[in-house]
Amino acid sequence: MKLTDTQLVLLSAAAQREDATVEIGPKLKGSAAQKVLGKLLSEHLIEEIPAQGTLPVWRCDGSEGALALRVTEHRLAAIGPSEGVSVAAGDRGGRSGRIP
Repeated sequence: MKLTDTQLVLLSAAAQREDATVEIGPKLKGSAAQKVLGKLLSEHLIEEIPAQGTLPVWRCDGSEGALALRVTEHRLAAIGPSEGVSVAAGDRGGRSGRIP
């Protein structure tokens, strides 16, 4: 699979975070964010999880509330893990790769 520089930067930064969540910068907005993140969601490289505590919120869903994005085991296997990053097998909590 071919990823853009932006997608690679987002995945790399998320893999270095202790919580493995994707933090979207202020320059990535609207349809550009949906396109970049939609590809990562559809390829199952990231997943939506409930945004609890200090997790960065990606979007708010009327029925499920605030959602964050986290790298998946699939991402770690496909692209290679960063040192010390692991997504616990029982800690999936994610949803399908749909975007608003």
